[in-house]
Amino acid sequence: MTRVSAAAHLHLMASGGSALGAGFIAFMVVLVLSVASYFLFRSMNRHLRKVPTSFEVPATEQEETK
Repeated sequence: MTRVSAAAHLHLMASGGSALGAGFIAFMVVLVLSVASYFLFRSMNRHLRKVPTSFEVPATEQEETK
């Protein structure tokens, strides 16, 4: 075993045996945010399709503007 791999092995064992690094955790956070954004945009598009292209002005407001 070389010094580098022995030091890495000792560090891994000292940290509780967890091999999860900051890079992997950051990747998982970005992945979860991306999936959540996809579903949010999909839902938003579905709701925007239901909005009418123009709104009718109520009769009381039409009389006031004249």
